[in-house]
Amino acid sequence: MTTRAKRLLAVGIAASALVVTGCGAPQDAATIDGETYSVQDVQERTDNLNAAVGSEMFTPVYVVTVTVDNAIAQKVAAEFGMEATDEQLMGALLQQGVPAQLVMDPQAGEVLKDDLFSKAVQQQVPPAEYARIADEVDVQVNPRYGSLDANGYFAAGGSLSVRSPQTMLRLQEHFEEQAERRDLLGG
Repeated sequence: MTTRAKRLLAVGIAASALVVTGCGAPQDAATIDGETYSVQDVQERTDNLNAAVGSEMFTPVYVVTVTVDNAIAQKVAAEFGMEATDEQLMGALLQQGVPAQLVMDPQAGEVLKDDLFSKAVQQQVPPAEYARIADEVDVQVNPRYGSLDANGYFAAGGSLSVRSPQTMLRLQEHFEEQAERRDLLGG
């Protein structure tokens, strides 16, 4: 193959890669009001959360969902004069049965508090008002993680935007199983 043919092949391969990936740089998971969350950032946050739990129950989709939901909820809450302290959120998580070690973990605790806060705001604000304020938040999400619906709620992977408590139940079951194993092993 001639040098010219090799160069054309290399250019063709590079152009194909750009078409497949959509851009020349690593894709972003989300951009919210100008703040970018890279795919790597999301994966690291997911890995840290799973390490805190000791299981692979959380996904990057969950982390992006919480990140987007919380950004919107923060803006909605500010407009309605709603707030919750870290202590209030931690107390509510503990009342839901989330183990203290997880609530106190710097990585996992933040994600879980953000998730709880977002859900609380969504439940307390009328949907039309929530949608109006959410529309003011500039959110761009890589489609592989989900999208916003017409009301400003984030739909992860095509699922309902108001998530069921399945994740928390799985988490609680996981820690109960660990506690039972420790009891059986005398530890």
